[in-house]
Amino acid sequence: MIWTRHSLGNLVSQVTISIDGILILLFASMALRTAMAGRFAEHRRWALRLFMAASAVWFFRVALMGWATLTGGWGIDWESFTGPFVYALGVGQYLLPLAMLQWYFHCQQREAGQGTQLAFVSTLVPLTIFMAIGIFAATLGMWLPQV
Repeated sequence: MIWTRHSLGNLVSQVTISIDGILILLFASMALRTAMAGRFAEHRRWALRLFMAASAVWFFRVALMGWATLTGGWGIDWESFTGPFVYALGVGQYLLPLAMLQWYFHCQQREAGQGTQLAFVSTLVPLTIFMAIGIFAATLGMWLPQV
């Protein structure tokens, strides 16, 4: 749909959204394949990756509103919906959650030390606070006015 309907942004936005769509299809097929093969631990990991990729639009909106709240919208051209932050977020909307999920998987393994786990938590806490700010801003600015 991003290629056939008018949307905000430009070619960069279309490409980053298309990559997310490809990831969703890939992760869904891997989740299905591993479930049908009875490899349920592996299936769980693919299903969680699918959830993160499918949630990218939500991550985008929450991160956009969090960023706009904290910086006043630096790096965003609101007229054309382009700019360095929009481009970075276009890729970050799925890469950052997937990277954090992969790090979480690594922390679950026995060879992951306490230092790795502490680094993970030390990264996750500020990201969670940022998400809370973004959820609050998106609720007030995007979702409640539509109710």
